[in-house]
Amino acid sequence: MKPDLEDKCDFLIVNAWWGFNYGAALTAWALQKIIEDNGFSSKLVDNRPAFYKKNFKGSISENFAQEFLNIAQTYSFSQLQEKCSTRDIGLITGSDQVFRPAYTYTRNPEIYFLNFASLRTRKIALSASFGINKNEFLNDKGMTKSYFKYMDRALHSFDYLSTREFSGKEILKEIFHLDSDFMMDPVFIIDKDRYSEIINKSEIMPVKRVSYILDKDEKYSEFLEENEFFEVTKDLQIKDWLKIYSECEFVITDSFHGTCFAIIFNKPFICVMNKSRGAARFESLRQLFNLRDNFVESIDDIYKIDLNNITPDWDYINSILRKESKRCSEIITKVLKENYTNNKNIIWRKIANRFYFTRISFMKNLKKLSCFLASYFV
Repeated sequence: MKPDLEDKCDFLIVNAWWGFNYGAALTAWALQKIIEDNGFSSKLVDNRPAFYKKNFKGSISENFAQEFLNIAQTYSFSQLQEKCSTRDIGLITGSDQVFRPAYTYTRNPEIYFLNFASLRTRKIALSASFGINKNEFLNDKGMTKSYFKYMDRALHSFDYLSTREFSGKEILKEIFHLDSDFMMDPVFIIDKDRYSEIINKSEIMPVKRVSYILDKDEKYSEFLEENEFFEVTKDLQIKDWLKIYSECEFVITDSFHGTCFAIIFNKPFICVMNKSRGAARFESLRQLFNLRDNFVESIDDIYKIDLNNITPDWDYINSILRKESKRCSEIITKVLKENYTNNKNIIWRKIANRFYFTRISFMKNLKKLSCFLASYFV
């Protein structure tokens, strides 16, 4: 059955809401709530890769999406193009590692870079993340010469750019010669009291100490047992994860969003800066909130710390959070209401990007056809 292209909303959003990941789901929820608070409607594009589609049924992501997220019908790329050409709609990419080459290169980059937009469709990046610093970006898996050119064209066709890491601003400015705003992840921007909408749905019992470590070893497992930590497993429901975080007394994590929510709920924490998953994200948090003593380089560093002596200055941290949240909210309100369609420079960049992208797609299809004919006549 052909999807209904009149599936209406003001904004379509591309991110990784489907990612079997607590942070991915919650940042998608927070972004939709922010857009809703500004008087607009939004839907998340179903851009799940094959692996996630295969394993999605019954997952924590599906359960959360059905209860809390607003998902668009499944569209093909051509249908997304048609949808954008037939009605006034804005497109948003973020807030997640939507600009990291190692992730986007193999996951339909034309979707993440919103290349299905019509020439007058607004293309907005809100808290978009590269996840890595400038040097890592240039040497990232998937960063070929042709893909760099592809990204350069695509990024220049955006009407508005913001990134959730200071290193992202550096990448956009020094490598792509583009201005952008630093914007916190949406989980920070929304008022923390709003999380009660999710927390109140959970019936899980509270725990005192929480460990949310994505990359652990046997020694760390022994440490958790000795120190009576509750260990978060991948099958814990997202609403339960959030409630546990909101009620616990201490957190150890190597997760970006695990760190974000420790800060939001004012929980003493230790964060292992997970380099393989994007250490630049943690650096921005550490710099923004001046949290030097809460971040360590490896799990082994945890064993040297007195867990009873972790006392962040929450008054200072909360003052920064209020100030930055207000600033980001004001920017988002302006961006969502802004009419970019008369910016001739952006229109020409979009034309150039559309021509480049069309040529790339044509060459790919021509290559596929050549391979097919070659195999047919052999």
